[in-house]
Amino acid sequence: MTAYRSYGGGPADQLTAAGAGSPGATASVWDAPVDGNRVVDLINGDGVPTDHVTADQFGLFRFQAPTGLGTLYLDTGVAGGQRFPVQPADLGDRLLQVETAVNGAVALKTFADSLGVQFTTAVTEVRSALVQIAATADSAQRAASAASDAVAAAGRQAAALSDEMSTLTARMDALTPPAPPPPA
Repeated sequence: MTAYRSYGGGPADQLTAAGAGSPGATASVWDAPVDGNRVVDLINGDGVPTDHVTADQFGLFRFQAPTGLGTLYLDTGVAGGQRFPVQPADLGDRLLQVETAVNGAVALKTFADSLGVQFTTAVTEVRSALVQIAATADSAQRAASAASDAVAAAGRQAAALSDEMSTLTARMDALTPPAPPPPA
């Protein structure tokens, strides 16, 4: 399953056809300001898969693109081929994560220096741990999705077994002779 990042939705994120926010304006999405590859695996602001971006009733655009992409570029076809950059909506949060990691590495270096340990070794271990944490988080997300699918499948199986049990009970009732009357 592809993971996606959100783009747009802010006051600066308008598609224009003639210099102003234009409801319904469309743009293709690219991974580079010149040349590059067109990004067609998109989800629009309503959660519908699409291969382009369309401005809403206010001329604003919102869309999601696969993770692993940073700045994307919109080509409206009306600016002489000029593409306009758009940043991921979570860029500030991701920068804060990087800043936190850097501050942690600096604190770790200070601590390591105080113990006489080589900084390079500590950074390598931190990087390795971060890679493992990211892989574990990704695995956990896939496992949660699989567990949700398994619970849904188990529910369907339980319903089918309940129906089958009802059918078998009815058949058994039809085959069982009536009990004799009690002695008088």
